[in-house]
Amino acid sequence: EWWFSILYLIAMVFLGFHLVHGFESAFQTLGIRHKKYTPFIQKLGLLFAIVVPIGFAAMPISIFINHFF
Repeated sequence: EWWFSILYLIAMVFLGFHLVHGFESAFQTLGIRHKKYTPFIQKLGLLFAIVVPIGFAAMPISIFINHFF
């Protein structure tokens, strides 16, 4: 169903927000929060939070495209 694919993609956006927060929070919990390292950790967390949801969303997108086009 097309609506289920859209709902799944919206969930992946929220997963990305959750991952970017969780990635930074994990390093803060471990005590690795410093002016020198924090910008790198934030960039790495953003990259992680983009790549993982795109990977999860690739399957429903490909099925949706192959099914309807």
